[in-house]
Amino acid sequence: MEDDKLSASTTGLSWATRLTLGCLLTPVILGLLVIIGGVVWYRSFVAEGQRAVQAEVAKIRASGSPLTSVELNASYQPHPDREDVTTELLAAIASLERPEIKAQAKVLPILDNGPEPPTPGQSWAQLAEVEAYLTAAADVGKFFESLPARNPTARFPVDLTAAIAARLDHVSTIRSAARLNSLQFHADLHRTNFDQAAERPLQSFALAQCLEAEPTTLSQLIRIAIIGMAVKDTEELLRHTSPTDDQLLSLQLAARKVDMLSGLKTAIEGERAFGYTVSVCPLSMLKGGKFTADEINEFAKSMPNRPADVALILSWYRRYLEGANDSVPAGMKVADEIELEVKELEKSPLKIMYVQSLLLLPALKAAFIAVARTEAQCKSLDATLAAHRYRQANGNWPTKLEELVPKYLSAIPLDPFNGQPLLVSQSNSEFKVYSVGENQIDDGGKWSKTDRSDYGFIATWHNQASENKEPQ
Repeated sequence: MEDDKLSASTTGLSWATRLTLGCLLTPVILGLLVIIGGVVWYRSFVAEGQRAVQAEVAKIRASGSPLTSVELNASYQPHPDREDVTTELLAAIASLERPEIKAQAKVLPILDNGPEPPTPGQSWAQLAEVEAYLTAAADVGKFFESLPARNPTARFPVDLTAAIAARLDHVSTIRSAARLNSLQFHADLHRTNFDQAAERPLQSFALAQCLEAEPTTLSQLIRIAIIGMAVKDTEELLRHTSPTDDQLLSLQLAARKVDMLSGLKTAIEGERAFGYTVSVCPLSMLKGGKFTADEINEFAKSMPNRPADVALILSWYRRYLEGANDSVPAGMKVADEIELEVKELEKSPLKIMYVQSLLLLPALKAAFIAVARTEAQCKSLDATLAAHRYRQANGNWPTKLEELVPKYLSAIPLDPFNGQPLLVSQSNSEFKVYSVGENQIDDGGKWSKTDRSDYGFIATWHNQASENKEPQ
């Protein structure tokens, strides 16, 4: 009997122990299974990312585009079919950095904080100050006068191997030089030097060409700003004088030279090279560290530490370029798609796996919109000046753009925002050609400094006899 009790007691203890051990070991086993599963998933995730990186890199290599900042620095060269004016340009704009000239600029319009120039024919209190500044910066003006006939290009002495740490100091100085040229334009108008005034937009267009090969979005946005000045000054020119047919044709040809997509594609390739270099180099680059070309080349031989992250951003850049190679509308469509993907990824728990992509991808949708806007303005300028020439020859505006082809226009200009023909609005005194803009709606060709529903150009018609006399 006692043996039976002892056996039962022993058996009961054994099951209790087993149950306890089971309760303790089950979460441990489950935890181990989760860890093993996570390791297997992560290794598969990394392997898939490595394959994707290899595929994207192979496509870049096949295209002949630069992959790293070292290759980008080597590929950044002046346009082979144009005159390299780098040395002269840098020597001319260097004078703008002199302390006395910078001090003068601070109180002047367009350059800095001075009030806007009044309408030509009205008294301009700062005209003497403006002309004193322009005299002090005469080297810049003299160089600009030579640009339109030279079809210029440039390769600025910037070291792009530094990737995102590269210094682009020349860009702000060139923007200041473009503003100086616009200021000279307004001074010419006020002194009724209309022939000289008609040359200034041509000089701005030519200056913008010098930035066309720059492989950064910042440089391309400055180039866009300079072209915008040229367009604005051309519109102002037609408000106050009647240029000759030859002058109008020269402005048309300058606008036709503007190739915004080419510059944007170069910038996208440059930003991609910067991003890839950062992805294969130590994190100190993000903190301003600088590596030699040899060091970067050595780092680039290894697979990035975050292959899936790098593969994603490379695929985004590839898609941007594919869209840009098609057309501006196609590029903007891709930009919209990627923007949605970025927003979805930012909401996902997996966003921690793609931090680098989310951090390094530039705002390329805004760049595409800026390119489309500038292209719309240049095409509208071309068509509107064609209409102005038509009226000079025939005494009336054309009723439609088709009447301008082929004598005044090579083809009907298409709206970069939707791929359809640009729109026309006219009155006896004005002829307007415009784009529907990014909202894709015809707002009647209305725009202002604060509201850019549409984008375009207005040609004003007036009698030569009504032009303003030289102000006192």
